[in-house]
Amino acid sequence: MWKRAVCTKDCPDTCGLLVKVENGQIVKVKGDPDHPFTAGFICKKAAHFPEHIHSSKRIITPLKRIGPKGTAKFEPIGWNQALDEVASRMRSVSSEFGSEAILPYSYGGHMGLVHRNAGHAFFNRLGASNLDYTICGPAATAGFEASLGKGPSTEIQAALQSDYIIIWGSNTLTTNLHAWPYFSRAQKAGATLIVIDPYRNRTAQRADVHLMIRPGTDAALALSMMQVIIDKDMMDHDFIAQNTIGFEKLKIRAKEYPPARAADICGVPEEMIVRLAKGYGRAGSPYIRTGWGPARQLKGGMAMRTIALLPALVGAFNKPGGGITRSLGGAPSDLRSLTRSDLRPPGTRTVNMVELGNALTTLTNPPIKMLYVYLSNPAVVAPQSRDVLKGLARE
Repeated sequence: MWKRAVCTKDCPDTCGLLVKVENGQIVKVKGDPDHPFTAGFICKKAAHFPEHIHSSKRIITPLKRIGPKGTAKFEPIGWNQALDEVASRMRSVSSEFGSEAILPYSYGGHMGLVHRNAGHAFFNRLGASNLDYTICGPAATAGFEASLGKGPSTEIQAALQSDYIIIWGSNTLTTNLHAWPYFSRAQKAGATLIVIDPYRNRTAQRADVHLMIRPGTDAALALSMMQVIIDKDMMDHDFIAQNTIGFEKLKIRAKEYPPARAADICGVPEEMIVRLAKGYGRAGSPYIRTGWGPARQLKGGMAMRTIALLPALVGAFNKPGGGITRSLGGAPSDLRSLTRSDLRPPGTRTVNMVELGNALTTLTNPPIKMLYVYLSNPAVVAPQSRDVLKGLARE
């Protein structure tokens, strides 16, 4: 029997799948040819779902540690015992130190909206320390929305009508492979394809021009582009007047980043920056696809905010094929009935998840006495890994 499904990987494509089920087991996965975006082809990760789901290496029974931490010695126990022991420890920690001594740590898991949010109501009601989910895309989202407000990005399909495409901080050919055909088709139709990335990745190798900037210099490049566009009077004056605020302040800020200065900061030739800015400013339908790269740095939110100003400067949003795409997610949903932040006691302590190492090793009043991890692996993904591992090693 074939059933329709959707890929659960943390990938912007969200492929439509056809899953063959025999005797209650998945035996084959292939792409759904009727899906309007992913159109029937899938990556190798998705194709190997049956091996992962039914692997003998999967942990399907609770395991209890029987040796010192770090020795990886465990014994299997039943679900009732596991749940009873966890609940008992929660009660004892809450009773002795207060509920804020418990810190839940989670993230996206398999990306299901119910799956990733179902634990929030419990921990809010418990009064546990509140986790601030900052580790992945929030900086990029905050920067993007600071410039453009909330709402959907430009659809990827719009790039087919663009004559000047910038892929900024995204290895699209590898990590967003169903978007790539739109860029490739536009390029074959005559569009100029620019890639801005510190690495000469697969996507950069297909570009007409690759600007291999230094990591963390994205904002300087964007400001320098604006300086050239403003200096050469390539702005869309009507769009700026009718749809934006703060242009005069932006003009002053951009003037601080002439191409010569930006070239020194970014590590690319001055003439490349000038050509990039002129090409973008003169394009009939300029389009930008940003990845998460520009935001994965100190002040990354501001870098994304700066890049997001470029389409408004040239009125790209009023041009078919123009605009900017940050994320393909964000389907409208009201999760308040799941997360129940109203259950959280006023003044509950918040812990930034990127500061987990610091929280585990230095927080007092109360210290973190119980870390409840689900849908994440902080020992691998959290910054300051030495402090994280030191904190996790506490008995």
